[in-house]
Amino acid sequence: MMKKGLVTMILALTMAMVSSVAFAAQVVELNETYMLEQTRTAVNTHLTEVKEDARFYSPMHRRKDPNDYTRSYTSINQREWMLIIDQNEQGYICNIGMVIPGYEERRTVAMAGISLLSAAIGKDYSIDSQERYVIVNTSWGAIKHGKSSFYYNGTHRYYELNTTYNDRDNSWYLVVLAYVYN
Repeated sequence: MMKKGLVTMILALTMAMVSSVAFAAQVVELNETYMLEQTRTAVNTHLTEVKEDARFYSPMHRRKDPNDYTRSYTSINQREWMLIIDQNEQGYICNIGMVIPGYEERRTVAMAGISLLSAAIGKDYSIDSQERYVIVNTSWGAIKHGKSSFYYNGTHRYYELNTTYNDRDNSWYLVVLAYVYN
């Protein structure tokens, strides 16, 4: 239980730091399509390619908010993965992240990244679509290089997936943010 609390605290700090850093681009909500539970459902839809016990069945629970204008929610699945979704005052999703504790194959982590990116753009895709190809490449690129991004015409945003593997607690941390360039 203490390890789970430490993992939650590290991801919360990471998401808060990422959302408070000044960039040339403006960090914005991921899309105007999905709200909180719809985002969880979208993540679950794409996690079916991993394993059934990777899906998040429990409802999102409120946790400590990272700042005054963002509410933070979490859900834990049977594998003890943690889904973290931050929502702004208007109800739109600001960022989405996942903590995957324990050793997992890179393919499994890549599929988790694909599910987060797919939920972030707020659109289902077909298996053979160009969007799917870009999302898969972005997820694998983030695992290899720590971060990777792409531009999606449907929302007019850049999406960035940041991944970190922490040897100390043997966990993967994934966070998706969206940007618009001025």
